[in-house]
Amino acid sequence: MVEPGLLAAPEARTTAGPGLGRSDTAATDTGGQTMAVTVLAGDTLWDIVAAYLGPEASDVDVALEWPRWYEANRALIGGSPDVLLPGQILRAPAVS
Repeated sequence: MVEPGLLAAPEARTTAGPGLGRSDTAATDTGGQTMAVTVLAGDTLWDIVAAYLGPEASDVDVALEWPRWYEANRALIGGSPDVLLPGQILRAPAVS
């Protein structure tokens, strides 16, 4: 008997920094650029923010930043910041 499995491995985030490896940019009303990240299987807000901040970011930096990402994307994510669905497109919060 052959076990069913994935035909291809799920995509995983492999790079760090503001590029994140799989990001898009979308023009904002002010003419600046807003970064957007497509959620991949297994992503968490912590992981996305850590990659966005880059390898020099401390755990404290990430802990302070991920709630801002959640608030900026709450309408899409819903009531639990622990539940991200592959394919969701998260926008980076406005620079304060």
